[in-house]
Amino acid sequence: MKKILILGAAESGVGAAVLAQKQGFEVFVSDNGKIKDNYRKMLIEKKIPFEEGTHEGAAKLIAPLNPPLRGDLAQSSNVALPQSPPEGDLGGLEIIKSPVIPDNVPLLVNAREKGIPIISEIEFAGRYTDAKKICITGSNGKTTTAMLTYHILKNAGLNVSLAGNVGKSFALQVAEENFKYYVLEISSFQLDGMYDFRANVAIITNITPDHLDRYDNNFQNYVNSKFRILQNQTKDDYFIFWSGDETIITEISQRYIRAKKLPFSLEKTTDYEITFTNVDSKIQKSEENFAFTEDNFLKILKIEKQQPKTKSTNQQINKSTTTDNQKPNQQINNNQQTNQPYMTMELENIAIKGVHNLYNSMAAGLAAQVVNIQSDKIRRALETFDGVEHRMEYVASVRGVRYINDSKATNVNSTWYALESMQTPVVLILGGEDKGNDYAEIADLVRKKVRTLIFLGKDNEKLKKFFANFENKEQGTKNKDSLSATNNKIKIIETKSMQEAVDAAYEVAKHGDTVLLSPCCASFDLFKDYEDRGRQFKECVIKL
Repeated sequence: MKKILILGAAESGVGAAVLAQKQGFEVFVSDNGKIKDNYRKMLIEKKIPFEEGTHEGAAKLIAPLNPPLRGDLAQSSNVALPQSPPEGDLGGLEIIKSPVIPDNVPLLVNAREKGIPIISEIEFAGRYTDAKKICITGSNGKTTTAMLTYHILKNAGLNVSLAGNVGKSFALQVAEENFKYYVLEISSFQLDGMYDFRANVAIITNITPDHLDRYDNNFQNYVNSKFRILQNQTKDDYFIFWSGDETIITEISQRYIRAKKLPFSLEKTTDYEITFTNVDSKIQKSEENFAFTEDNFLKILKIEKQQPKTKSTNQQINKSTTTDNQKPNQQINNNQQTNQPYMTMELENIAIKGVHNLYNSMAAGLAAQVVNIQSDKIRRALETFDGVEHRMEYVASVRGVRYINDSKATNVNSTWYALESMQTPVVLILGGEDKGNDYAEIADLVRKKVRTLIFLGKDNEKLKKFFANFENKEQGTKNKDSLSATNNKIKIIETKSMQEAVDAAYEVAKHGDTVLLSPCCASFDLFKDYEDRGRQFKECVIKL
């Protein structure tokens, strides 16, 4: 019997364990920390062997390690270990690892040296479903785009679920449900463990430096990880991307991409000339976006569709002239537009605001057209989507000051979009676990819009050094009382807890200001995760 070793017993790991057991594998789950009660209960109910507080059992499965890898808790395994494979025989062992576990931990290095395959939950689950998969990655916007795409498809009546880096475990749903479509948010860490998985629709929202600490501080390594989402696509699949991202466009020009390409941006013509090698190995150029804005309207062009060639005539059937109710398996010509709008709607009617959310709406709208959602249903869904918790989430107004929770902004580019959307003076809460950030990207916006910087983290030295002596460019213009600090200098306050940060913001913010939690950094120095950070922020604000 083939064996599956699962490292990490949270959402993805436990889901993968259930699916592996269902598929007849001998399964063992190992978590170096304490397993949450709900996941432990599921493992026990399913009679899946596991250990917590140690990887000793996992090490024995791979091969004896000297010394064995132990966690702080050093608890014993819950059930007897599966029999270790004989020396020199790996017994078909395969490892599914949590995306939060770095590739360079000794256990994985040892496994890799022995030729043991190491994959992600997404790769594993993809083997056991025929559902169509709409997959979204990117440095920013992938959660909103995934949830918005799911919202459109669900409200249109499709049998669809949300999974990956958001929602329930993909593997668990494949094991226990029967969905026809999956919308998957996929992180670079998950993509790193994907090899044969195929995305029917792939979306890359943007690529900016992030998680470089996991990629040897090499941006190209991170870019390569993101582009793995395209690695098994065929000419029958679709690639949706922002044509205003120079990194994406550069990569497209250097890669052979089989899928049909659907660019989007604010302008009708692409921001950069897009040169690519098509399925016939011919160099082609694209100059027009499939989604763009014009005269205060969002416009999504109709993608030209064609029937497959007939055997008798080898002639192509005439193009379809309808915009709605297309049959699911019709193909799309590579970069062929009718220049007829598939859907238009006034920008002010889109529920989620900001340029970044306009991009997210374009990507989701194009994906919905690909799977033949009627234009009126796309429009209605864009009008009713509530947004994502911890992403530009309005919390409350206190003494005329708005409090916004953008805790999901764990990189500099996310905070750039948050600041860019601000129309009032800002008290900005920054800080956390730095991932090799370059804060120069937000420097101009900070000078233009921020009255006070509040640093929240265990180590704020990098932030203090970078933002020292920043002056607000808008000081003295428009409303002299609206922006603070003597001699235009932006005030800096250092804090070590969320309560301290919110209390400090309450003291310095003035009527008409916005207090924005948009940290630029990971949350693990003071919080469990960005969700914990966001919840604490909201709790502190509500108590004001």
